[in-house]
Amino acid sequence: MKFDDRAIEKVFQQGKPTLFLFSDEAEASRQAEKAFAEVAHLKKGKLLFSTSKANDGSGHFQKLADYLGVNTQKLPAMMLINAGDEMAKYKYTDDISADNIAKFVDDFGKKKNLRNILNLMTSLHLNLMQFK
Repeated sequence: MKFDDRAIEKVFQQGKPTLFLFSDEAEASRQAEKAFAEVAHLKKGKLLFSTSKANDGSGHFQKLADYLGVNTQKLPAMMLINAGDEMAKYKYTDDISADNIAKFVDDFGKKKNLRNILNLMTSLHLNLMQFK
């Protein structure tokens, strides 16, 4: 999904976890886009996948990069965010390949599930403390 006004609503207003690919016209970016699209197809429903290009005409590229702390001088680059109650950012640091991106998405899913379990346990503990 191209990062545009519609994507802004899904990502930030609805709080959907999103993996962003920032790219330009270089060959490395084209290869990253192919790998990103492959994983987006395979992992559809796990999180949102959004692309932002310097020349896409939306005017959001630099604003988004600045907001997320992405260095646009080193493209392609990826950042995963979870824009729920607390904005969590996960910087992608591996070589960009379909296998590495898929592993990154899977690892995020595990962390997210673990965080949900820990939050539930904390809530249960706090609730039990009220009855003491």
